[in-house]
Order: sequence, then C-alpha cells, then structure tokens
Amino acid sequence: MRDALKKHKRLPAASQPPNLPSIISSLDGYLPYLLAVDAGLGTKPLLDEDINVVLISTPAIEWRPTLSDNAIPGKETARVKVQSLEYEIFFTLSTLAYAHSLLARASLHPLYVTSGVMLGAQERTTAITTATKHLLDAASVHDYLARRAENLSTTPPCIDIAPSTTRALALLALAEATLLAVLKDDPYPAVVAQDRNKNDREWMYRAPEIPKVRAHLFARLCLAAADHAAQASSLCQSPERGLSRLNESLLRYLEDLRKACRAKACRFFGIDAELSGQTGNALGWLRCGLQELGIELQETKKGLSLSRLKKDWSGRREDKKVEKGTGWGADAGKGEETRVIEMLEAKWSKENDTVSNYELSRCITAVAHTAVAYTAVAYTTVAYTTKMLTQTVPPPATLLSSLPSGREIHSIKSYQLPELSRQSLEAMRAPPDRSDDFGEGSLSSDDDQKTAVDVPIGAFPGTQADYRSDNGPRSEGLPSDNGSGLRHKKCPMPTTGSIPYPAVPYLGPSHRLYHGSEVCLGTAYLEMSQGAQLDVVAAAKANAPTLENVIAGEKNIDVASSSSNADDVLIGPNGEQYPTKEELETLPRVVGKVHWVIYTIAFIELCERFGYYGTTAVFVNFIQFPLPEGSATGAAGTYGQPGALGFGQQASTALVLFNSFWSYLMPILGGYLADAYWGRYHTINVAIVIATVGHIIIIISSIPGVVTNPSGALGCFIVGLIFFGMGVGFFKCNISPMIAEQYEHENPRATVEINKKGQKVINDPVLTISHIYMRYYFFINVGALVGQISMVYAEKYVGFWLAYTLPTVLFLLCPLLMIWLRNKYHRRPPTGSVMSKSMATFFLALKGRVSLNPVQTWRNCKDGEFWERVKPSRLENKPSWMTFDDAWVDEVRRGFQACKVFAFYPIFWLAYGQMTNNLVSQAATMKLGAVPNDIVHNLNPFALLILIPICDKFVYPALEKAGLKFTPIKKITGGFAAGTVSMVVAAVIQHSIYKQSLCGKFASDCDTPPDIWVWVQAPAYILIALSEIFASITGLEYAFTKAPKNMRSLITGVFWFAQAFSSAIAQAFVSLATDPLLEWLYTAITIISALGGIGFWITFKSLDAQEEALNALPESTFKGSRNQEVDEEAVLAEQRRQDKIREAQGLK
Repeated sequence: MRDALKKHKRLPAASQPPNLPSIISSLDGYLPYLLAVDAGLGTKPLLDEDINVVLISTPAIEWRPTLSDNAIPGKETARVKVQSLEYEIFFTLSTLAYAHSLLARASLHPLYVTSGVMLGAQERTTAITTATKHLLDAASVHDYLARRAENLSTTPPCIDIAPSTTRALALLALAEATLLAVLKDDPYPAVVAQDRNKNDREWMYRAPEIPKVRAHLFARLCLAAADHAAQASSLCQSPERGLSRLNESLLRYLEDLRKACRAKACRFFGIDAELSGQTGNALGWLRCGLQELGIELQETKKGLSLSRLKKDWSGRREDKKVEKGTGWGADAGKGEETRVIEMLEAKWSKENDTVSNYELSRCITAVAHTAVAYTAVAYTTVAYTTKMLTQTVPPPATLLSSLPSGREIHSIKSYQLPELSRQSLEAMRAPPDRSDDFGEGSLSSDDDQKTAVDVPIGAFPGTQADYRSDNGPRSEGLPSDNGSGLRHKKCPMPTTGSIPYPAVPYLGPSHRLYHGSEVCLGTAYLEMSQGAQLDVVAAAKANAPTLENVIAGEKNIDVASSSSNADDVLIGPNGEQYPTKEELETLPRVVGKVHWVIYTIAFIELCERFGYYGTTAVFVNFIQFPLPEGSATGAAGTYGQPGALGFGQQASTALVLFNSFWSYLMPILGGYLADAYWGRYHTINVAIVIATVGHIIIIISSIPGVVTNPSGALGCFIVGLIFFGMGVGFFKCNISPMIAEQYEHENPRATVEINKKGQKVINDPVLTISHIYMRYYFFINVGALVGQISMVYAEKYVGFWLAYTLPTVLFLLCPLLMIWLRNKYHRRPPTGSVMSKSMATFFLALKGRVSLNPVQTWRNCKDGEFWERVKPSRLENKPSWMTFDDAWVDEVRRGFQACKVFAFYPIFWLAYGQMTNNLVSQAATMKLGAVPNDIVHNLNPFALLILIPICDKFVYPALEKAGLKFTPIKKITGGFAAGTVSMVVAAVIQHSIYKQSLCGKFASDCDTPPDIWVWVQAPAYILIALSEIFASITGLEYAFTKAPKNMRSLITGVFWFAQAFSSAIAQAFVSLATDPLLEWLYTAITIISALGGIGFWITFKSLDAQEEALNALPESTFKGSRNQEVDEEAVLAEQRRQDKIREAQGLK
C-alpha cells in the first residue's frame, strides 16, 4: 500500500484518476491484516478464534494531514506522530473514503467537458450512477468512523480524523449523492454546457420538459442536500480542543454547496410554478435562487459591467480547469447554477413582459369600434389589458418563508469491515523453525510437517526472511507454543498516506494522494489458538473501543423532516441544533463568530462619532468665552483660553443642551421613517447628507470673517445646529440596529455547538449581540477620543474653523463606505407604518380597564391578561385593522416593556450630561498647566477604551462562569449606581474649589485658580464611563432585542429620545449652573440619580426573571402594510414550529 501511494503521488495530475482503483485495491488488501491486529489487541475473536498480539515496542506511526489549515501556503503540512493503532485504522479508512470520493469526481468529469462531444443519455446515467455508488460508499466509511469515535477518550492527533470532521464528511458525501439523484434527470445543466460548447453544431435544441410532480420532488431533494451541507459546515466550524482549523477551502466549499443546493431548490420551485402558468411566481423563485447565491438581480442584466466581466472571466477560467481535469468545481456548482437561473430568468422575463399578440389584437379590435371621442378610454383599456397580462413578481422574502422541508432519497448504510479469509488466516500459521530454538523437547505438533515446508509463509508478502534466520535463535523469552500457535516476529506494517477531501459533484479542486507515513509497529508476535489467553496492550489501543462495541445498523440522517419528538423539533432548517431545557440551564454560553462586515459598520460609526464629538467638543469654549485679544480665529496659544462669541456659561450650557436635546429628539422621526418608508440603509444615507449640510454651516459660522461678529455668527451657528442635530438623530437610531441585524440574519437562535475543548456550549445570539455592541461602543469611543483631543488642540493653536473642518472631512468617509459595501450588508426592507396598529392594539387592551381609582386601574392592567385578550386568536370578531398574528402582539408587548425601561433613562442621562458642560466649566476653575480645560473630559472615552475590553473579556465571562446572570436589568441598575457615585465625586470637588478659591463661591470669576489640579476629576469621568458600559450599551442591546423587527429603529429612537428628554429636564437646572450654586446642582442630581436607580430596580426586578423567555419569543410573520402577500398556511406552520421549540425548551 505504501508503494501504491508513493507511485500515485508521483503521477501527473491527469493520470491520477485512472490510478484510483489500484489505490482502493491496495487499501482493501491492507485493511484485513490491520483489523486482524486490532482484533488481537481487543477482545473480539476472528473467525471464531482468539488472537493474541504481543507488542515488544510501542507503535510509531506517521501521517501527513491534508485537511488541516496550513500556516504556510504552498508548503506541505508536517506529519503527525501517533502511537495508537486505533488512529492507524482511522487514517487508513479515511484514505479509503477519500479515494471513493475522488473516483466519483472522476466519473462525473465528462459531464462538464465543453470542448468535445456531449455525453448521450445512457452514458450520462451510467456516469451519475457510478458516482452515486462511490459517494455512498464514502459516506458509509465516514459514518462508521464517526460512530466508532464516539467511544474514544483521547484527543485525535489532527483535525482530519476528529469526530466532527468524519461526521461532516459523511454528511457532505450524502448531500452530494442526493444532488446526483437530481442531476440525473435535470436537463438544464446539460443545456447550459451545450450552449458553451464551441464544437457543438446543434444550435437549435428542443426546450427541456420536466413533469410538474418531479420538479417539486427535485426541489425537496435539493433542500435535503442543503440541510446536510449546512450541518456539515456547522460541524467543521468548531474544531476540538488543541486541534488546528480545517482548510479554509473546505469550509468555503461546504458553504458554497449549501447555497448552490438552496438555489437549485428555488429553481425547481420556479419550474413547478411556470408549468402551472404562474410566470410571476416562477420569476420570484428564480430571484430567490439568485439571492441565495449572493447575486444582485441587476448583475444578471445584459450589458457591459465590471461584475459581468468578472463573472464571464470566472466562467472561462472554470472551463479551462475542467478541460485540464484539475482544480475544477471549487465553487460547488454555484457558477453553473447561476448560468441556468440567468437563462431561465431571461426567458421567463421576456414572456412575462411581452403581451400576447393575439390577446392585444383582440383588445384593440374591440376598442376600435368605439367613437373617436372615446380615444382616451380606448387607450386606457389597452393599457389596463396589458397590465393584466403581466403577472406580478412576489418579493423573495415572501417565497422563502414558505419553503417546505427536505426529502431524503438515500440513507447511509453500515460499513462492513473486511476480514481475513480463513484460508489466509490459516496460511499465516508459520511452522516452527529450528532457528527459533524454543528449547529442547518442546517440539510442536507441526514438526512432522516441517520437511514439507520449504519457505515459511509470513503475515505479509515479501516478509518471509523475517521469520527465518541462519544467525541463530531470535525468539528468546517468547511465550511457549502450546501446540497450535502462530508466531510472527519483526513484521513491519506497510505505510500509508491520506487523500484530501472530496469535491463531488461539482467539487473542489482535485488533489494528490499524499504518501506521508512512516509506520513501524515494532516487533510484534501474533498468537492464535483455541482458548488462548489474550494479552491486550492498552498503549496500542489508546482507550479505543473494540469492534463489537461499534454501533451497528443503519442511521438515516434526515435533519429536514418534521417529527413530533423534541429532538426533531430542536433541529433547525439548516441542520443547527437548538438547546433543550436542560442544556439552557446547564451549558455555558459563548459568543459566536462575528463577520468582518459588522466591523465595517462599526468603523462607519467611528467616523460619524469623530465628526460629532470632534465638532461638539469645542462648543462650550466657542460660545462661552470671547475672542482672545489679537485673535481672529479663537486660537489662544498654550496658556490662553480659546473662545469666540463670549456669551457666558449659561448661554453655552443652554445651547449645548439644545444640541443634545435636538440630536436625541430626531431619532424618533428617523426611526419611524426608516421602519415605515425608507429602510435603515437609505435613512442613514439621507442622514449623512443632512448632517454634512449642518457641518458646512457650522464651519461658516467660525471662519475669521464671520466670528468677529458674535451676533451673526451665533445665528449662523444655530441654523447649523438644526441641520447637524437632525442628521445625527436620523443616523443614530438606524446604525445600531443595522450592525446587530447583520449577525442576527445569519444566527437567529441559540444553537448547541462543540467548542475547541470538546465541550458542549450554547452559541447565544443575545450574548453575541451584547458582545457586538460592546465592540461597537469601543469604536464609538475611539472616534470620540481622537476627535475630541485633536480638535481641542486645533481650536487652541489654529482656530475654531479648523476644529470644525477636520471632523467634516473624516465624516465624508461614511457615504463612501456605505456605497462601496452596500451589497455586503443585509438590508431589511421597510414595512409600512405599523405604529397605528401597535397603538390601536394597546388602546384595545386598555378598553374596560380604566377606572377613576388609579390603584384599581393599575391592578386591572397587571392581571396577566392585558395583552393576551387582544391576540387575534382570542377575538371572535376581530377588527378589520387587525391583520397581524398572535406573535406580533407578544412582540409589541415586549416593545412596550422596553419603552417602560427607557422611561427611567432621562434620570440616568442627567448625570451623564454634566460631563460635556458643567464638568468642563468646573475644570476651567482648577489648575490646568498646559492642558486645555475641555480636553480633561476625554478621560471618559479613554476610560471606556480600557474598561470595555476588561468587562467584555474578563468581568462578564467570569460572572457567567460563576453562574451569576448579569442580565440587562441588573446592568442598567449598576449604571444608575455608578452615575450616582460620579455625581458625589463632582459635588465633593466643587465644595473643595469653593473652599480653597480666593474668590470663595465665585471661583469662575477668579484669575488665580485654587491649588487643586484638574486631574482630581478623573474618578468622576471613570465612574461615568463605567455607568455607560452598564446602562448605555445595554440600552442599545435592549432596544434591538426587545423591539418588534419592523419597529427596531423606532424603539431605538425612543431609547435616544430619553437623552433628549433628559436635556429638557436639565434646562430646569440651568439656573443652578453658575456660582455660587454649583454644589447644589451636583447634590440635587446625586439624589435624583440614587432615587431613580432604586425605583428602576423595584419596578423591573420581576421583568428581569423573564429575560430568557422574552428573548425566545417566536418571530412574527407580520411584515406590515407593504408586505401583505403571505402564505397563511406557511405562516401557521412556522408559528407552530416555533411554539414547539419554545415548549421543548421550557420557555412557553
């Protein structure tokens, strides 16, 4: 076998496929002997005889992995060394499975060659049947290894033979075999291939016909294949502890295969619809297929474009690979399926857009009989008839929501282990040799036959010399021969290599069969006798199961079919495993993988926050202090105080609070427009345009020619604030839901996975979204910190015009990135206004519960039936406006609870707001040295950059590990506490300033500051930072996870509106924002914050216990007024499925 693998590796790539049968023959010849040794090490008899293997030295086996990710591209992976015969079996059987997969690939290659004569129907069927047999054989071997690995207690030496990998490869082979059942009777790929064949002379062909029933069947088979590919991909994403990742090309191939299968299913549903005369639905299904393939519809249009040139170039490159026979099929058939769908889409679109000449002529003839005066009516009639003949194409989301489950056609059969024949086993009984010298008088019963045997027969051909020697005895110390034994010594095992993963039917690039092993089992003796004692060598078995412990029987993998038992209920549409009730309570929760696209949105927010905080950082000085003497720009040098308008602290506090109020009022409007009409992506772009106008106007108010006229500059500045705040508000309420939606779109539910340590964990999307928002807030504060510090120095040394211009320049990166990455983002469409329905539902629930006694009203609303009784299923005569389902009522209830939580946030923001105005003014009354007063508050973002990773990486995981659930309600309560303590610190500092200032309680008017350094404010800023982590980040997370999906921007706007309301409340404290009342200002806010935190916990501690159930609510299928076309039967089926999941998880 070793020689066969070496020869195969040295063959040219084109000559390797014909040599694969010889590889399989070599493996089949080696395996019976290897398994005989395995039987001797275990307790299973072989052919009713016990075998005892005695090892003199530990096996030393080397294999070269081919599925592991190689750290150095182009260099072969280093061999792994194992000392377990069990893993020798794993590597050998894996090699056998790979060989079968590559044989399947070789059988299919003629189907895709476009330079020669196309295969006939019989040849095509034969090739596909042969490939299917090899794939099912490969799946059988991989499945056997996966089941055998269940009882292993050791970590495999490499990822190639890990249990998750073998299970994934079994599912991959099953998925590809399922696809071949479809390919056998699918004429469209052959049509597309024939169209690309330059040597083809049959330019006219008959349109293929597929019976309607079979089209629907093929679609369900494709969905089953997609489920298997998805489950295989999920298994490959979580390598065991201590093992490297799988090769990236394998992971990419699995994901591409899943997409190609789902696209193929959509195509067959389209064929089914087209055969029924529903051309509009057929086109909709084709567009679903393009969406699954990740292709925008406009990319499929004819014409010259970069995307089309790239696609054509990729197609020609794939054709060349097919001609060479190497490296073809790496895209798992996505390219081929794209060509088929584009061909059908062009054909059916033309049919749908073109009015039948016969019908149109009948219409015109009928209208022609009317008088000339009715020409307009005639024209309208023709236009209306034309419109009626063109069918509406439904949106892809509506069709995809009605996808049925998959259907299986193949099952994985049990792999039958090869065994030595009795003749071979008996031939291995080597007769005693005189040179063995077992001792005088200890002759074997076979001695009388000794003279008849000229050459002893060894365990392996060509090893006879190892059993005889003329150099004297070589068997000292061997166990005695009891008359019927066989002894083999120095029996070297053949060496083997492994074959990379298969790529069938479209399959990844072809690979070489690698020989990479150096195997030496050491000096071994096999003793076979009736009733002989077994000597099991534990080191060689590595705690592996014996053959009789391997589960026998057939396991039919059908992850898509529905079942009434809980295990089937907890399997998702893509094969993912949902946690059970026990797993939810006991398994640790982990953060899922975050795609790089999410970080691009965070970077866009970084640029926007740089623009916002860089601009607003200098507002206080710009408004409060006058122009320094001799300066026309506001710059004051190292020790001077920069300023411009000179309207005092009260004016600056009022305008800063107005800007904050306006910026956080606009999210309500921006959120409503995004949810109802524009969508989040387009609303963000509109926000960028409006904010840019505001930036430009603010720059104009600060240029030297304008700033010298304070009144005019102030008017210009206020106009700029209006545009600036509107753009900021529209932006803020949409960017944070959009970033979390990118993850939720791919990972809607918690799933059970195996981590690198081999432990079961729950991949929790809520925890991951919390993690995303932590990093998102980190990006925010990078932009805030850099923007604030740099702009403060810009105003101090150059002028306010530069401090306003630089943030605008960086802000202009936002539209560039949004446009460049627009096709990468998941963009949830607007759904029309649902605000009226949610409010009507609320008032319907309130009907009959309002009493003149407020206590009675409160009790009526808290009886547990407030929302339940207005669910559509509970109403016999429901109102006409009630077009939603029960699940949407639950989502609205959850959204109202989030708004109740946000009702306490104005109190929290009251303490936070002091950081940007009054604490800046407080810093101006202390010793600054060369540090500007408005740079000190950058301690807040600086502290956030330190504390966010600490909380994210250490504090939160430690609490989770300790079993302490730091839920959102607890976090927000902690935020109130931290904010309260920060105001205590500010009050103490202000008291010290008044006490030590030469001017007493009028420290702001003093030219000489008290002997207190400004850095004593650091604890206040750090505590505010901690309160942000607990309350602000959690608030964004809460708004996203608790709002209905078609109201997320609006609910996020409500969250930000709390800050606007806080700014309005803060206006009442403006009269305290001056000497000598500043002590009372901070003390009053301290008391209010403390009472607010206590009240918050008392009010919502019961809601805290419902966190898990609230996050697991079934998703409503109500999409709003813009999405009315839904399959009611599919809607009900999906809701029943989600209810079963919640019930199985104990959340209902």
